[in-house]
Amino acid sequence: LKPAVKSATSVNANADTKSWIPLLTEDFEAGIPGDWQVVDGNNDGHTWVAGTTDDLHGNDPPDYGTQYAYYSDDDAGHYSPQTPGEELISPSVDASSCTQVKIKYAWGYDHWYTTDWYKVEYSTDGGLTWNLINEYTSDGSGWDSIIITGSYSDVKVRFVYYETGQICAWACAADNVSIEGCQVLTHDVGVTAISPSGMSVPDSQEVVVTVANFGTSDESNVPVWVKINGTPFNSPQYVDVTADSSVDVSFGDYNFTGGSYTITAYTALTGDQYPGNDTMTVEYNATWWFQYDDGVVVDGWAWTSGYGNGWGMRFDVPAGVQIDSVFVGLANYPSPGAKPLALVVYGDAGGQPNPYDVLWSKDTSLDAAVWSNWTGHVIYSDNFSVGSNTSIYYFWVDSMGGDGQYLCIDGDLAMPSEYYWYLMYYPSPMFGQINYGGDWFLRIHINGASGLSEWIPYNPHKEIRLSVKPSITTGGKVNVVLAVKDKIKASVKVLDITGKVVATLYEGSIKGEKVINWNTASVKPGAYFIKVSTPYYTEVSSRVIVAK
Repeated sequence: LKPAVKSATSVNANADTKSWIPLLTEDFEAGIPGDWQVVDGNNDGHTWVAGTTDDLHGNDPPDYGTQYAYYSDDDAGHYSPQTPGEELISPSVDASSCTQVKIKYAWGYDHWYTTDWYKVEYSTDGGLTWNLINEYTSDGSGWDSIIITGSYSDVKVRFVYYETGQICAWACAADNVSIEGCQVLTHDVGVTAISPSGMSVPDSQEVVVTVANFGTSDESNVPVWVKINGTPFNSPQYVDVTADSSVDVSFGDYNFTGGSYTITAYTALTGDQYPGNDTMTVEYNATWWFQYDDGVVVDGWAWTSGYGNGWGMRFDVPAGVQIDSVFVGLANYPSPGAKPLALVVYGDAGGQPNPYDVLWSKDTSLDAAVWSNWTGHVIYSDNFSVGSNTSIYYFWVDSMGGDGQYLCIDGDLAMPSEYYWYLMYYPSPMFGQINYGGDWFLRIHINGASGLSEWIPYNPHKEIRLSVKPSITTGGKVNVVLAVKDKIKASVKVLDITGKVVATLYEGSIKGEKVINWNTASVKPGAYFIKVSTPYYTEVSSRVIVAK
């Protein structure tokens, strides 16, 4: 059991709620401006430029438009002179009328040797002295910011690549640089929090908005609005909020059925001097998927295990529920493509996996078109029950060995150690408990009221959702419903219990929702499956259809 290559897609989004006034913003879409200073530290002619570069190997600054600022040491050549600092320095900003200054930027870095580094610094005295914001010593990308208390008339930020050895490395980058000042205003009310957010099972939830008064004046009868998927909900509500305080505003219960929701809340104070913090938007997913990761890859890794070994997660579930789907996030390295693997779910034996209680297993071959496939694959099973188990253990198993198959993990999150397990010597396994400080991309889906027709946007562009209704029919019609966001080629076939193709229902392209009618009178009484094949995964099988 060993770690594989690290892939960093770190994102640290900053939610601004104070009265921040933009003093400098730069996205480098028009190149590096003339009032920015570029320093060629070793005088070799290779400096910071605007554009994009493959030398970051995917670690581009998040949310860049068409280009960013970068320095490539690889472009400078293998024997380029050692540099004390390749610098990109912003123009000076006057923040003397502000009580605080915030510097924010997006960064990207691909590290090679231990002799090269990337750091970002700020100055409040026009560049006479510099203070460190952050130093990056490993591959990654993300957002960073710092808040400086005080009033300063000469604020700058600089991005520095430097090295202590004469060996070329890869590259570093910066984008969406901003310097903002905080001013104390008389009238300033905004939204600081919305509940619910994130993910939960479909249910009725109270919608609560936190409203804060950042101004120096008490405010009364402030209108507060909530929109759910664009439709106002129990709005407006009116609230009184004193200076430098916050209040929670309840909008009542909303019935969140299975699906994705965008919840937007905003204040409408007459005379608000800083509308920039009036509005907040959160995403909420009501789903029967059980997962411990949050769906956002931060400090992403992947793990391999070797032939017959694997990694697994414990899921705590209600006794007697049905599982109709599982999810796995894969990485294939160094060569992409479909690789054999096994997926298996075990019952519980006193707080550990029960090797004699296999609830479900599948030998399959799934494709990771790139080395990291964080969006993963959904596998539809034929509705297995967890029985009396209140904990189940879902494992990914390497069926090939070598460095071909990996399981993705999110290194930024971590559950308690008893939720992380490894398996050896499958199919006669031994189990152990282990936690490397990350959440593994394994998920299960409980068969809720919406069943397989539920749209879960983990791979919203290419993942086809399949629903079959009814599942038991007497010489009648079965509706096969497929949904996919982007256009994709697919074939839809009917298999009997032996796996033989007995009918082809559709071959061609699908975009959006497509309903296919199948008359089961055309086949003999028995059990049948619907199989959907696309270029992005080997097969997707629905629950059993019983034709009588």
